[in-house]
Amino acid sequence: MTIKNLELLPAVDVKDGRAVRLVQGELAKETVYGDPLDVALEFQSAGAEWLHLVDLDAAFGRGNNSELLARVVGALDIKVE
Repeated sequence: MTIKNLELLPAVDVKDGRAVRLVQGELAKETVYGDPLDVALEFQSAGAEWLHLVDLDAAFGRGNNSELLARVVGALDIKVE
């Protein structure tokens, strides 16, 4: 097997308007990284060409962060999924 290209996508998970990482997928167990835009811009500055942006509130049926995510997408010069 030959792998020609491998792209790793950094992810920013957003919960309650903050960038977080869940511990084993549990909403009650999280590490907070602060402003999602700041985190996304750090990944962009580090050379990321893509960003995986996740609205955990929407995924768990607890509202959404759509306005915030739209601001993040609009501020970046990289591709976002």
